[in-house]
Amino acid sequence: MSKSLRTFLHPNKTLLIGFSVVAGCITALGLIFYSLLIETIPVNPSEIEWKGSVPIVMINPINNNGVKGVLLIRPSDQVGQFIPGEWQSTFADKDLYLFHDQELYIVNDKQEIQHVAIKDEETSINEVIVDPRSKRLALKSRDGELDSYCISEPVSEVGEGSTLCSNFSVQFAHSIALWDPEKIDHLVFLNSDGALFSWQFPSEATPHQIYQQDAAADYEKFVGLFKRKEQPKERPYQLGSLVVAHSSEGRRYLKVRPGSDVSYLGDRDHLLVKTEKELYLVDVLAKKHSGVFFNDELPLMTATGTPLAPK
Repeated sequence: MSKSLRTFLHPNKTLLIGFSVVAGCITALGLIFYSLLIETIPVNPSEIEWKGSVPIVMINPINNNGVKGVLLIRPSDQVGQFIPGEWQSTFADKDLYLFHDQELYIVNDKQEIQHVAIKDEETSINEVIVDPRSKRLALKSRDGELDSYCISEPVSEVGEGSTLCSNFSVQFAHSIALWDPEKIDHLVFLNSDGALFSWQFPSEATPHQIYQQDAAADYEKFVGLFKRKEQPKERPYQLGSLVVAHSSEGRRYLKVRPGSDVSYLGDRDHLLVKTEKELYLVDVLAKKHSGVFFNDELPLMTATGTPLAPK
């Protein structure tokens, strides 16, 4: 065997060549995957597909012509509704609740906007907790370490311009609350020292404590629900411009603009992608995207109880 051939077949050099070939193959496959499989196609808003009703998309906060507020967008036709001010929000089923101080806006699944307020002008709403079945509201107010609650009638019985909750009488020290998913109008509280309380409204005048030794099954169920409530909201996995979305039909790989902020819409089959200068929706299953644009001069919320007006 010649000296040159023996040198070429030296184990260290053979290993190095092998690694180079494998690395080259992986890189080539990665480039093919990245360039061909995860591109989304630009389409008109009406071409974005929805299995159910088209939701309202909320961007909070946003600056509109120098005014800070909340932007609501109907993605099917990109009609927008701007509400000035600093608002907190809660999604429940297909409804959206915006609240600040003593004011509450409700955007229902028909995309109608309703305005209500609370009666106690000294109390600010800190959280809105919605029973998904009865649509009864538990309104929470926080003053230092003390949380106060009241429960309203179901949203279907709340008229436009109504006032709710004159008495925030149920109080706990630094607490969280949720509705029992298995029992209608049943509100459960967990306070700062780990004590659980149950309130079946309106049949019970006040909440009562749930003791582990007396009701172990209920105690463990509610502790588990509170742990899930405290978990951070799941977001798609993102590495640079690569996004891994867990849709209703499994994992999907997509490409977005670098530096994007990506979040799921409620059905997980659509993503909202926000960059410094633009905002667009991605249909994960169909691999389509549509820009959501809006003018500096957006209509302010005036008439409530009516759908978002078409352009």
